[in-house]
Amino acid sequence: MPQSLSAWSGTALVVLSLALPATASIHDEEGRELAGTKLVVGTRVRPPFMIKNDDGTWSGIAIDLWRDIAGQLGVSYELQERDREALFRGIQDGSFDVVVDALAITAERERLVDFSHPYYTTGLGIAVPRQISSDWIGALHHVLSRQLLQLLVVIAAATLLVGVLVWVVERKRNAQHFGGRTTEGIGSAVWWSATTMTTVGYGDKAPITATGRMIAVVWMFIGIVLVSGITATITTALTVHRLGSRIQGPDDLAGTWVATIPGTVAEAYLKQHHVASRSYATVAEGLRAVVRHQVDAMVYDAPILKYVAQTEMDGAIRVLHATFDHEDYGLIIPQGSRLREPLNRALLTITREPGWQDVLRSYLGNQ
Repeated sequence: MPQSLSAWSGTALVVLSLALPATASIHDEEGRELAGTKLVVGTRVRPPFMIKNDDGTWSGIAIDLWRDIAGQLGVSYELQERDREALFRGIQDGSFDVVVDALAITAERERLVDFSHPYYTTGLGIAVPRQISSDWIGALHHVLSRQLLQLLVVIAAATLLVGVLVWVVERKRNAQHFGGRTTEGIGSAVWWSATTMTTVGYGDKAPITATGRMIAVVWMFIGIVLVSGITATITTALTVHRLGSRIQGPDDLAGTWVATIPGTVAEAYLKQHHVASRSYATVAEGLRAVVRHQVDAMVYDAPILKYVAQTEMDGAIRVLHATFDHEDYGLIIPQGSRLREPLNRALLTITREPGWQDVLRSYLGNQ
């Protein structure tokens, strides 16, 4: 009788265990359960993917994604902010378990670290100055540059100085042309200086002394140089205006100056295609250089260009719609990390849910 009871109890336990749902637990690649593990996670400010709020909290596309992944894995974590180089060092020496970043997956980087599956696909974009309401206003905006205004001030000062010198030399022996009251004499001399400098030379005023004629000869040659400088400055400004308005894609970048960020895929692209570039520390600095016409355009990751242009540039920047040079963003983990498979499974689950598109729209709008 006890043996029959024991056999019945064993059978009941087996049936009961089959009937009850199994408790889901997530394990790393070595079979250890992840729940309760605390991870050290590195990140940096790179809106709209990683945004540090005024109160010290973090948000953004990549941060929200990682928060959901951590919830699925059942792990806690500590966020530590570092620059890009420190993040790479930390992931290589084991200081970080994960780096949450918006960084393109490339062969060079893959040799140093491992990446998760892509969570966002994009490409490089081009930012150009937003065109002013009409073309002639845009051209005038370019022509009236600080360089031209400085040149005009120099020319005006030189014209006045030469006029006064000629008046001092000619006023007694050439009273017919430069005589009269002081204001009349200097006015006549400045008139002569201006017409001589511009090579108009009406001939109504002319020096007759040897010193006056020597000054006139020197001033004629200087006038040619100054007028050439004005012509070159205006021509350059109009050329920049035309270049800025005609950049519609990467093929139009040849012969222009382009802003970018050093050590990025964008910089590598520009070097590979022999496009002249200038490096800036941040996207905002590069876009401000575009607004000031110090460069013709900026090339960088399209979603970041659009976000900074919308939030910091007050409508002065237009980011072209088309992207090029395909990029995939992934989370970064150490090579051979035990988190690779469970992290990837959680990432794929989250990014295939309808709510993920809502997250993207909340930061990127309709981009």
